[in-house]
Amino acid sequence: GDGEEKDHLHILVSDPSLSPDLVLVPITSVYDDRHHACILSKGDHPRVNRESYVDYRLAKMFTVLELESKLSSQAIQQVEPLGEEHLRRVWKGAESDANYIPRGCRTILFNQGLLG
Repeated sequence: GDGEEKDHLHILVSDPSLSPDLVLVPITSVYDDRHHACILSKGDHPRVNRESYVDYRLAKMFTVLELESKLSSQAIQQVEPLGEEHLRRVWKGAESDANYIPRGCRTILFNQGLLG
């Protein structure tokens, strides 16, 4: 729900300058020893306070207008951006987990040149 979204860290992985269609992926705490394509450690982002991973399976599509509406209604809040080095790791993880990314999200990332 909206309250859950506000408190749960998501990363914008697509480029809004290339398309009005956006892809956000959630960051989830690691609770098991399964393989995760992209691990973020405590300190990689101010909101990451334990070992976490990018859950590409739960990627969501939004338009720029939808995202702006959610921001202005405070359904979600914008926080510090992920550093360039970590964002590159997120993109690399998306490449290796591409089959798990929902089709519409995968298409946006492919069209933006973020997936091979």
